[in-house]
Amino acid sequence: MTDSLFSAVELATAGRAGYRLQHVEVFNWGTFDSRVWRLSPHGETSLLTGDIGSGKSTLVDAITTLLLPANKIAYNKAAGADSRERTLRSYVEGHYKSERIEATGASRPIGLRDQNAYSVVLGVFVNDGYDETVTLAQVFHQKDRTGQPDRFFVTATSELSVETDFAGFGADLNSLRRRLRVGGAEITNGFPDYGRTVRRLLGIRSEQAMELFHQTVSMKSVGNLNEFVRNHMLEPADAAAKVKGIVGHFEDLTKAHDAVKRAREQLEALRPLVATTVKYDDALVRRADFEAQRQAVRLFFAELRIRLLGETIASNTDLRAHRAAEADEAGAGRHRLAADREQLITERTGAGGDRVSQLEQLASSLRAEAQVRRGRRDRFSARLADAGLVDAGLVDGGLAESGLSEVTDAGSFSALLTATPIARQAATDEQAALDGQVGELTVSQGELKRTSEETNTELFSLAGRTSNLPSSQLEIRGQLCADLGIDESELPFAGELIDVGDDHSAWRGAAERVLRGFALSLIVPQHHYDGVARWVNERRLTHRRTDGRVVGSRLVYERMPARRVRVKSPTASGVLLLADTLEVRDGPFRDYLEGELVRRADYRCVADLAQFRDERRAVTKQGQVRSGDRHEKDDRSRVDDPKAWVLGWVNERKVAALTEQRSEQQRLLVDLDEQLKRARARRTAAQSRVTALASLAEYTSWAELDWASALSEAEQHHAERSRLLSGSSTLTEIERRLEANAERLPPSTTD
Repeated sequence: MTDSLFSAVELATAGRAGYRLQHVEVFNWGTFDSRVWRLSPHGETSLLTGDIGSGKSTLVDAITTLLLPANKIAYNKAAGADSRERTLRSYVEGHYKSERIEATGASRPIGLRDQNAYSVVLGVFVNDGYDETVTLAQVFHQKDRTGQPDRFFVTATSELSVETDFAGFGADLNSLRRRLRVGGAEITNGFPDYGRTVRRLLGIRSEQAMELFHQTVSMKSVGNLNEFVRNHMLEPADAAAKVKGIVGHFEDLTKAHDAVKRAREQLEALRPLVATTVKYDDALVRRADFEAQRQAVRLFFAELRIRLLGETIASNTDLRAHRAAEADEAGAGRHRLAADREQLITERTGAGGDRVSQLEQLASSLRAEAQVRRGRRDRFSARLADAGLVDAGLVDGGLAESGLSEVTDAGSFSALLTATPIARQAATDEQAALDGQVGELTVSQGELKRTSEETNTELFSLAGRTSNLPSSQLEIRGQLCADLGIDESELPFAGELIDVGDDHSAWRGAAERVLRGFALSLIVPQHHYDGVARWVNERRLTHRRTDGRVVGSRLVYERMPARRVRVKSPTASGVLLLADTLEVRDGPFRDYLEGELVRRADYRCVADLAQFRDERRAVTKQGQVRSGDRHEKDDRSRVDDPKAWVLGWVNERKVAALTEQRSEQQRLLVDLDEQLKRARARRTAAQSRVTALASLAEYTSWAELDWASALSEAEQHHAERSRLLSGSSTLTEIERRLEANAERLPPSTTD
């Protein structure tokens, strides 16, 4: 057992992994002149000791030069020297003392080498754990006596040495470059590329590690370990940027969480839609199936119909053939009967029957004419009845006539023709008068319906509020507030905030007359004034009537300034001013309204005309207003009619008055409906009489209506024929046979 954390074997094995300095060589570096000098730590921790000036710091600066850029190196810092005591030039030229110039009094350094010499610093690093070797080298030469020396940088993945690889190339350093490249070394002219290659070969991931090496390579003491670690061992970090990034990341996570939550809520909201969509798709499938079945049913019935029709056609074909045979047989029989009839007619003629045949034809013709005249007479009688001239009806086969006049012969018919134009003109005049009456009643009915609907609309509006303002004004304010995003309570009408006190209710009508215009004014605070003025100016003010029509409207608004001087009410002992009868609702508009009422309602409330004549500004309870020499009384509505009120925040009396008005309007509508029905019925009757009287013009002769005379003449011809037949048995027999033949002979048909 051991008390250490790791065993000695583990420490030995783990300690050889990583690049360690195998040895460092310098040639013409500082006071190490003319040959190659080597320091060999062999990858172990080494202690470099010696007298002052023996070159310890020179070798440390050589190792530092291999790993860091010259502009960051503080040479000879390990010896505690001034940062300007040694430079890269002093090492390359080998400065070892200074001499004074007598002429100028200044001093100049003395070096071991001139500009023709070159210097080499070389370090070999070995990674025993992975059997890898890296060589770093820098070659310096001085072109002139001023400025920093030129150099190039060499890196190789094999072990190089100064004597073998950096000597024997002649006087041209380019030959040295070519030889090194051929040997596999990489040569660069700038430290940035060289530094990146060094970190890559040595496995150094951060440039900060080289900075830490620079700080610790010749460190003598550490004042504050925390500050040292913070400044030299930690990468610089922008805490503000990281905090901002963390906050941004947190906000992104919050947004993502909100998005996921919103998406879940949307999915939950859409879940019924998905279920409905599934049902809809299923319904579509079932519908398509039903439509396919319906199409199949159509084809099925078509095929069934074809089969049934085919059977019917076959049956009808057989029946047609049978009926054709019967028709042929009936035709042959008809021809035989026709031939027999002709034979009988010939026999009747030979027996003296021409007059009998003629009388038969005359009687038959007159009977047909009587039938035509009778139908015409019936139509004539019906038109007489429609015209209001005659009431007619068929009684026992004859025409029973009664009414205003009787038309039974040519004389009465002629009198009727004379009276018809007069009756027609009278009926036309009556129809025109009834048309006008119906039109007036229709207009009155429409106007009454419109006012009734307006009353209903106003009652419906009053049910949802407490003010007495017209709904058309509230509709305009609603449009304005909705478009500007303002609460309606911030833009009140003056009438909503002013009321007449209960103690002075007798003066309410007068207050309504005087303040109606101001009550219908919108109060606009200063901070809303620009928006309201722009909104009113850019559109046509409208409201929708009860019949659906959009009509123009009127809006008055008062600007309430942000700052105003309070107006004091004039004091007059024993005198009642109209302003004293008013109350103003508490709120931000109270002071403004009280000031306006002092100015607008400073009328003396007088009891009689004597006081009215003596005052400059006065008002009576009857609503007469005096302002100087101007007098006004507006009795378009009663002074005590609540339907016209606009002041106050209690509307029960206005609702009651409008309810009573609506009941009266409904009663008037019922009366108008009855009057209109009666007028329309009378107009329809007049129109029927005008039409009937006009239709009588087509009857011009009594003969075309006298069916009785035609029937009487036919009976006379029939009686004469009967007498002729009774005097001859032969003709009687022939007539009997003709009648039998006529019964058997079917009527003639045409194909």
